[in-house]
Amino acid sequence: MSGSKLTLLFISAFLLSPGAQAANREAKERAAKRACLNGEPTKGVQILTDLFIDSNDPTYLYNQGRCFEQNNRYEEAIGRFREYLRKVANSPDANKSDAQGAQKHITDCQAVLAKRDGGAPQAAAVAVPQPVPAAQAQAPLAPIAPTPMVMVQPMPPPDRNQGSGLRIAGVVTTAVGVAALVAGVGLNLKANGMVSDLEKRYSASDYSSSKSYKNLSQVSYGAGAVLVVGGAVMYYLGWRAGERVTLAPTVATGGAGAVLIGAF
Repeated sequence: MSGSKLTLLFISAFLLSPGAQAANREAKERAAKRACLNGEPTKGVQILTDLFIDSNDPTYLYNQGRCFEQNNRYEEAIGRFREYLRKVANSPDANKSDAQGAQKHITDCQAVLAKRDGGAPQAAAVAVPQPVPAAQAQAPLAPIAPTPMVMVQPMPPPDRNQGSGLRIAGVVTTAVGVAALVAGVGLNLKANGMVSDLEKRYSASDYSSSKSYKNLSQVSYGAGAVLVVGGAVMYYLGWRAGERVTLAPTVATGGAGAVLIGAF
């Protein structure tokens, strides 16, 4: 009996020794790391939870966040990293680089979630609406009183210089259309550049601005194409010698416009 008691006392003393405790802690850390890397985050986090309870070391909370992040469980990872930051906020022994690393992991997880959800910003990053520039504000349209159709009659037969005004108008219109196309290219390049920057670092305001630039570039393309085609047609009609063409404005119920009247 005395020999058995001595053996038990020896085993108990060995288990309570600092060396044995360190070896046991290292074995648990290796098991947690192996589980996280093998796609078993639940098992790995449970082991890290036991280690945190035994030691009260917030590093194990940080490692829980990394385990969730490695296994694409980003919401839970963000929660663990934030809990780690709360624990070390008032700790004089906290490592500033570890705290910065935790904040970076939170940002990375939020960026992945935003991209996965189709670019929707996270609740923590609320997009502030940007004011609409005064140049883009649309004035309300004044109502047009209903009136009967009115058409201006064709002008008398033109002289030999007839069509010069129409040709000038065609050149000016085409030039404006080309300028609109160039502006569309510039806006599109700006939008593409902002999209490339968003892939590196997500920003809700930059994402909204890139969408606005993209929409404006499409409008510029459409307006430029219409103006170039219209200007070319106007120039061709003015170039035709001996033709009689009149650009007649029209006013009708609900709108206004213009009609080309002539003989070829």
